[in-house]
Amino acid sequence: MKKKFKEFSKDMLKKGTKALKRKRIELMYTKKIKKIEKNNHNINEIDLEDAKKYWKDRGINLDTSWHRSYISINNNMSEKYIPETVFYNDIEPKLNNQNLYLAYSDKNSYAKFLNKMKLPDTVFKNSKNIFLDYDNNLIDILEAEHFLLKNDGKYIIKPSLDSGGGKGVELLEIKKSKIIFKNRKTTFEELIKYYKSDFIVQKSLIQSKELSTIYPHSINTLRVITLRYNKEIVILSSVARFGNNGSVIDNQATGGISCGVDSDGILKNFGVDKSGKKHIIHPYTLVPFEGVKIPNYTSICEKLSIMHNELPYFDMISWDIAINMNNEPVLIELNLQGQEINFHQFNNGPLFGDYTEYILDKI
Repeated sequence: MKKKFKEFSKDMLKKGTKALKRKRIELMYTKKIKKIEKNNHNINEIDLEDAKKYWKDRGINLDTSWHRSYISINNNMSEKYIPETVFYNDIEPKLNNQNLYLAYSDKNSYAKFLNKMKLPDTVFKNSKNIFLDYDNNLIDILEAEHFLLKNDGKYIIKPSLDSGGGKGVELLEIKKSKIIFKNRKTTFEELIKYYKSDFIVQKSLIQSKELSTIYPHSINTLRVITLRYNKEIVILSSVARFGNNGSVIDNQATGGISCGVDSDGILKNFGVDKSGKKHIIHPYTLVPFEGVKIPNYTSICEKLSIMHNELPYFDMISWDIAINMNNEPVLIELNLQGQEINFHQFNNGPLFGDYTEYILDKI
């Protein structure tokens, strides 16, 4: 009897924790879209009765804020837009194994299983306070310092386990064996103390002229979503992300601009910021987006499809790809949880498009 009560209590706690998590996600993302509606004067009143019926038939009482916001920006009328609450509570956990995503998201391990695409040149890594060189050989802290200081230049330092939203991603500069970090001189010991453990230092690449012309101060990246559809890997949506306001980070959460990419790898005629505000030209450089072609886009999609096919625990992956000065794709990061979907739907329309019913049937 005591054992049964203990099991019952454990089960109730688990269910309660899950319910609280769902509620937290609903509150957080509903607040986010309401803020977008309030602050963006481009949001219009739209007849969404068909959208309400579409979702009601699937057991969901639709808050139309998402549809109204997306359609007002891109003029793509559809009932198939995915509310963030549905995506984060029901779709993403169903598509991807939540118990494994952290292990596969470790940037210090990319070279072991993501070797179909070029990676940034690594100076050294730190995993659980253990220093490693680019070949995963054990080194001590003095060797790590030597590797960093021996060549002047620009470097990127970032957490290896969680740098979502650009968190912890910083530019380092080495000048005459001195470290410039956050615009001031610092010591190697202070740098290590700041990041503590689980981080990586890589050479800052020189990016493609096509992307640098639009915004030169950050490494601008492609965010490409691949989806496992039955046994096939398909390209779901692509956007190009650009920094803004002099920032060295291209992430939209820090003020960046995203622009949709069509199936031929060509930028669309507008970009959006995190509030959904449209920009025909980049607001900082005043360079237009329309017509710029992403170098080697077809090759990028082919390589991502191959790599995704080798990751069976995850049916949906968001990849961050830079393009170097030789127009070669460079894998910066893969995202398996918390895959931002707003900028995809602002720029490109419904996230899953023709695959929407397939996805909703799965959940």
